[in-house]
Amino acid sequence: MRLRDLWLVGLCACGDGQGSPPAAQAPAGLDPEVEREVRAAEEQRRARPRDPEAAFALAAVLDANELDEPAEAAWRAAAELAPEDARAWYHLARVCERRGDLAGARAALERVLALAGDYAPAHARLGRLELEAGRLAEAERALRRAQELDPLSPAAPMGLARLALLRDEPAAARALLEPLARRLPREPYVHGLLARAAAMLGDEERARAALAAEAEAGSPSVRDPWQAEVQRRALGLKVRLERAKARLAAGDAAGAWHELEPLAGRSDELAVLDAQCEVLGALGRHAEVLRRIDAAPTELRTSALLALERALALRALGRTAEALEAVEAEIARNPAHPGGHALRGALLLELERPEEAAEALAAAQARHDRSLATAIELARARGAAGDFEGALEELERAAAAFPSAPKPWAYRSEFLALLERPDEARASLAEAEARGLEPELVARVAERLAELASAPGAAGGER
Repeated sequence: MRLRDLWLVGLCACGDGQGSPPAAQAPAGLDPEVEREVRAAEEQRRARPRDPEAAFALAAVLDANELDEPAEAAWRAAAELAPEDARAWYHLARVCERRGDLAGARAALERVLALAGDYAPAHARLGRLELEAGRLAEAERALRRAQELDPLSPAAPMGLARLALLRDEPAAARALLEPLARRLPREPYVHGLLARAAAMLGDEERARAALAAEAEAGSPSVRDPWQAEVQRRALGLKVRLERAKARLAAGDAAGAWHELEPLAGRSDELAVLDAQCEVLGALGRHAEVLRRIDAAPTELRTSALLALERALALRALGRTAEALEAVEAEIARNPAHPGGHALRGALLLELERPEEAAEALAAAQARHDRSLATAIELARARGAAGDFEGALEELERAAAAFPSAPKPWAYRSEFLALLERPDEARASLAEAEARGLEPELVARVAERLAELASAPGAAGGER
């Protein structure tokens, strides 16, 4: 039993309404927001000991915040109060699986499927448990049923790909995964499984590219309404920061700020202030970013994270030379930080100093910056310096490392056109479009190719 769970165990006794849990002190380190929510749910549970919804609410908040031992007891209590509620049994299965009790998870899932046999995530979860137990035929039956019930869920094809790998059939796994990677380019587990399949096939380059794509991916996709219902009860600093980051990555800056609002009183913590500044920047409130950083305690102002946030705000306000000065000061303090070199390269490119920009961006890559953004900026810098062949080499490396990304192909088409290779340029744009380049960007690139083709001296244009 973990220390942080000790004070909660008494909250989750079976719902017979008899007696009260013993009072206990919460251990140090539990997030205050989580503690308040648990206390409130526990009070409702005490007040309504025979109410399944009160039992469900307490179990959900414990589960969502990964207080697993009391969450398991709470879900058992909820299932006893409402034995025909498949949701309680399903969440009990989830928590048992998380705690390593695979037999308990399987038994709970059997109850779920007896009550709600058409719930696809339950079949997918059972398939995963059967895989873990080595029962491959049973796993395949469960996963195929999950796929029948929900053809769009990634869970079933990923499970079937794992099954193929266990059967030493990497080509079959790859055939399942590649369409999924094109449809869900930010699904991390797809790329991880693709890396394993490629390695088993001896394709080391593809394996490295898949691992790089996994590192750049987002949060796992979840088509599981019951799980999502519980996850909405997750609270606390870490959860709010993760949700804000996910919303920001999805382009919802206002939603990200909404996630951060309950942390307004914690701006003296570096992680909080950094997140606030990043989201404010996305909202276009750059002057406020500068005000917050300048008002922060000295030990925060001098952190690498906030130094770069400050430079980004200066850049957005058109104060590019000041931003470059700030970044160079940060690099002098912390020369190993790749983010500083990458931002310096971008600023130098804006200041029309492409040779220096290319050197700075290459320095970022030498310090293990493997991001797509830096790779594209380096290609742009080489192209701006007149090295179109070098730019193409950078873009070809980026396209290999990020096979689902359209932008390397779009930029590549322009440099091919500049090198008077129009057929290859059009083919590269078609590859970008096939990988999901937005229609308006396709139109802009096509317009640029037409402009280059008709320019005096261009192949096929006036001479």
